[in-house]
Amino acid sequence: MTDTPDEPAGSATSTDESPPVKDPSKWTLQTQAAFEPADTSDLVVTIVSAVADVEDVPVDRVDPPLQEVVDVDAISRSFARTHATDRDRDFSLEFPYRDHRIVVRGDEWVQVYSKQE
Repeated sequence: MTDTPDEPAGSATSTDESPPVKDPSKWTLQTQAAFEPADTSDLVVTIVSAVADVEDVPVDRVDPPLQEVVDVDAISRSFARTHATDRDRDFSLEFPYRDHRIVVRGDEWVQVYSKQE
Protein backbone atom coordinates (compact mmCIF):
# COMPACT_ATOMS: atom_id res chain seq x y z
CA MET A 1 0.00 0.00 0.00
CA THR A 2 2.16 2.86 -1.20
CA ASP A 3 0.37 6.14 -1.74
CA THR A 4 1.94 8.99 -3.63
CA PRO A 5 2.06 12.35 -1.91
CA ASP A 6 0.95 15.43 -3.76
CA GLU A 7 3.83 17.78 -4.32
CA PRO A 8 3.41 20.95 -2.25
CA ALA A 9 2.67 24.08 -4.24
CA GLY A 10 5.87 25.91 -5.09
CA SER A 11 8.07 22.96 -4.13
CA ALA A 12 10.85 21.67 -6.34
CA THR A 13 11.25 18.43 -4.42
CA SER A 14 9.44 15.13 -4.71
CA THR A 15 9.54 11.75 -3.02
CA ASP A 16 11.53 10.38 -5.97
CA GLU A 17 14.63 12.21 -4.79
CA SER A 18 17.14 10.88 -2.25
CA PRO A 19 15.42 9.63 0.88
CA PRO A 20 15.78 11.79 3.98
CA VAL A 21 17.38 8.98 5.98
CA LYS A 22 20.94 8.79 7.21
CA ASP A 23 23.10 7.03 4.64
CA PRO A 24 20.33 6.72 2.01
CA SER A 25 22.29 4.13 0.02
CA LYS A 26 21.47 1.60 2.75
CA TRP A 27 17.71 2.24 3.00
CA THR A 28 14.76 1.54 0.72
CA LEU A 29 11.35 3.20 0.93
CA GLN A 30 8.83 0.45 1.69
CA THR A 31 5.61 2.38 2.12
CA GLN A 32 4.20 5.80 2.86
CA ALA A 33 0.88 6.94 4.21
CA ALA A 34 -0.82 10.29 4.69
CA PHE A 35 -1.81 11.52 8.14
CA GLU A 36 -4.17 14.22 9.33
CA PRO A 37 -2.20 16.77 11.39
CA ALA A 38 -5.33 18.18 13.05
CA ASP A 39 -5.97 14.75 14.62
CA THR A 40 -3.01 14.03 16.93
CA SER A 41 -3.98 10.38 17.45
CA ASP A 42 -4.03 9.81 13.68
CA LEU A 43 -0.27 10.23 13.36
CA VAL A 44 0.50 7.43 15.84
CA VAL A 45 -2.04 5.13 14.21
CA THR A 46 -0.60 5.95 10.77
CA ILE A 47 2.97 5.14 11.86
CA VAL A 48 2.07 1.81 13.47
CA SER A 49 -0.25 0.86 10.59
CA ALA A 50 2.48 1.59 8.03
CA VAL A 51 4.99 -0.57 9.92
CA ALA A 52 2.43 -3.37 10.21
CA ASP A 53 1.78 -3.08 6.47
CA VAL A 54 5.49 -3.39 5.64
CA GLU A 55 5.91 -6.36 7.95
CA ASP A 56 2.63 -7.95 6.82
CA VAL A 57 1.39 -8.38 10.40
CA PRO A 58 -1.72 -7.18 12.23
CA VAL A 59 -1.37 -3.78 13.88
CA ASP A 60 -1.74 -5.31 17.34
CA ARG A 61 1.31 -7.54 16.66
CA VAL A 62 3.69 -4.59 16.23
CA ASP A 63 5.83 -4.75 19.35
CA PRO A 64 7.21 -2.91 21.26
CA PRO A 65 4.46 -0.29 21.33
CA LEU A 66 5.54 2.93 19.65
CA GLN A 67 5.14 4.91 22.89
CA GLU A 68 7.86 2.74 24.48
CA VAL A 69 10.35 3.79 21.78
CA VAL A 70 9.63 7.49 21.21
CA ASP A 71 7.69 10.29 22.87
CA VAL A 72 4.53 10.01 20.79
CA ASP A 73 2.96 13.06 22.45
CA ALA A 74 5.92 15.22 21.45
CA ILE A 75 5.82 13.90 17.88
CA SER A 76 2.09 14.49 17.62
CA ARG A 77 2.41 18.03 19.01
CA SER A 78 5.24 18.77 16.55
CA PHE A 79 2.98 18.03 13.61
CA ALA A 80 -0.40 19.14 15.02
CA ARG A 81 -1.80 22.11 13.13
CA THR A 82 -4.78 23.09 11.09
CA HIS A 83 -2.95 24.79 8.19
CA ALA A 84 0.59 24.02 7.04
CA THR A 85 2.87 26.79 5.91
CA ASP A 86 5.67 26.22 3.40
CA ARG A 87 8.11 26.21 6.32
CA ASP A 88 6.05 23.51 8.08
CA ARG A 89 6.15 21.37 4.95
CA ASP A 90 9.96 21.39 4.97
CA PHE A 91 10.09 19.99 8.51
CA SER A 92 10.69 16.29 9.02
CA LEU A 93 11.46 13.99 11.91
CA GLU A 94 13.29 10.68 11.62
CA PHE A 95 13.67 7.90 14.18
CA PRO A 96 14.36 4.17 14.31
CA TYR A 97 11.52 1.78 15.09
CA ARG A 98 11.95 -1.96 15.01
CA ASP A 99 14.22 -2.60 12.01
CA HIS A 100 13.01 0.46 10.12
CA ARG A 101 13.66 4.17 9.78
CA ILE A 102 10.47 6.18 10.19
CA VAL A 103 10.30 9.61 8.57
CA VAL A 104 7.42 11.90 9.51
CA ARG A 105 7.25 14.71 6.99
CA GLY A 106 5.78 18.17 7.36
CA ASP A 107 3.82 17.67 4.16
CA GLU A 108 1.66 15.18 6.10
CA TRP A 109 3.29 11.91 5.03
CA VAL A 110 4.80 9.08 7.05
CA GLN A 111 7.45 7.02 5.27
CA VAL A 112 8.84 3.65 6.35
CA TYR A 113 12.30 2.68 5.13
CA SER A 114 13.94 -0.72 5.54
CA LYS A 115 17.64 -1.44 5.48
CA GLN A 116 18.89 -2.97 2.24
CA GLU A 117 20.36 -6.42 2.59
